[in-house]
Amino acid sequence: MNNETGDVGKLSENSRHELGFADPVNQPWVWVVFALLLVALIPIWPITGSWWGIPSWAVFAVAVSAVTSVFTAFVILRVWRDNAGN
Repeated sequence: MNNETGDVGKLSENSRHELGFADPVNQPWVWVVFALLLVALIPIWPITGSWWGIPSWAVFAVAVSAVTSVFTAFVILRVWRDNAGN
C-alpha cells in the first residue's frame, strides 16, 4: 500500500474511506435522479402546443437536458470525492 504517492487504486475499501474517497456509484439517490431525468428525456409525454413557436415537447426535452447536465456537474464536483491527487 502506497499511501504517500496517492495511489488509491490499490487500497482496500476501508483505506479508501479513511482517505475521504467517495464514489457516486455507491450513492443510491444519484441513480434515482439520473433514472428520473432519463425518463423525463423520452419524448412520450403528452405535452401539446408550442412555446415561442417551438413544439412544447422539444422545449421540455432541451430543458431536461440542461438540468441533466447541471446535475452531472454537481455530482462530479460535490459528491465524487477522490483525495488521490492531494
